[in-house]
Amino acid sequence: KDVIKANQEEILYWYFYVKKFKGIVKNFMANSNIKEKKAKGQDISNSLNDLFKTGVSALPKKILSKIQ
Repeated sequence: KDVIKANQEEILYWYFYVKKFKGIVKNFMANSNIKEKKAKGQDISNSLNDLFKTGVSALPKKILSKIQ
């Protein structure tokens, strides 16, 4: 049971991570006035660094309490 629960929590983590990444790409596109394909190829390292720093905080509190 613990293994299954850990796998479910990891899947949730990646779900929220991808969701946040899509938001960053969308904001980058809006601010830069470019299309999606080009936005994904652009250097958005600053936004990605912010995502990595805050990626864990995007998790629900219930999951965060189990990780920490």
